[in-house]
Formats: sequence, C-alpha cells, structure tokens
Amino acid sequence: MEKGFWKSRTFWLNAVTLAVYLLAALLDHSLVASHPQWVAALSAVVATLNLVLRFLTTQPISLTAK
Repeated sequence: MEKGFWKSRTFWLNAVTLAVYLLAALLDHSLVASHPQWVAALSAVVATLNLVLRFLTTQPISLTAK
C-alpha cells in the first residue's frame, strides 16, 4: 500500500531544508558565505536524518495515493 508524498517525513525534511537553503541564499548570501561551517553542519544533519528516515521507511510513496 502506497502513501501520499505529503505523509512522507523524508519529503518534508527535504522540503524544509530546501526552503532554508533558498531563503538563506536569496535573503542574505553573505551569511552563508561567511559561515561555511554552519552550511557543512546543516548538510551533515540533513544527510544523517535522511539515512535514519530511509531505514525507518516501510511504505513507498505516490503522487496519486489517497
């Protein structure tokens, strides 16, 4: 049984991460450029959470599942 993508924790983690990166890049590029260690740390956290969620995931997702 497939679940809708909006029920996927991995989807939401990646969507929020993308929004944070885009906002940081668009609103204050100097903040990102002056704090590369923050960017590296955030990337490591996201990668780790994605791996954890991958092991916890038991159902495939679908764009059309209800």
